[in-house]
Amino acid sequence: MPSSQESSVRPVAKFQFGAVSAAVFLNERTRRDDSTFVGMSTVLQRTYLDEHGEFQNSSSFGPNDLPKAILALQRAFEFCVSRRDERVDDDEPVQ
Repeated sequence: MPSSQESSVRPVAKFQFGAVSAAVFLNERTRRDDSTFVGMSTVLQRTYLDEHGEFQNSSSFGPNDLPKAILALQRAFEFCVSRRDERVDDDEPVQ
């Protein structure tokens, strides 16, 4: 589940396979020397309808969700790597 900061910010990319999705967010991070850089984080979730017909999100996955989670995470990773050159500091590992 995204943090309160991530929920108010739109993802820069989202990869969805069935009910499983991976969303990539940009966020500013601080190094030990107090300098900042832009990093990436990924939120993996499964969407489902609850007993009231309302959409809910979960971080729990059944066996049939796992291949979809793998695909979504692979696409998110490829996106992050492809954006590496656009990052503020190339010395930082892709998050």
